[in-house]
Amino acid sequence: MTGQTLKRATFNVKARPELRARVEACAAQIGATVPEFVRISLIEKCDAVERVRDQRAAAAAGRTWPES
Repeated sequence: MTGQTLKRATFNVKARPELRARVEACAAQIGATVPEFVRISLIEKCDAVERVRDQRAAAAAGRTWPES
């Protein structure tokens, strides 16, 4: 994840009032700032994408995941 990706995602959150309120509330629950929360969310999303990619590759190879 690049700094530019984080800046763009943070800007997108701040530019949409309905999304901003939700993100601010979630960030406050964990004691984070909006940019910190956005960064955490982006990392989790990247991790989820990688897990799905690994699962699909294992299934294509005829293995079960995560035992493979």
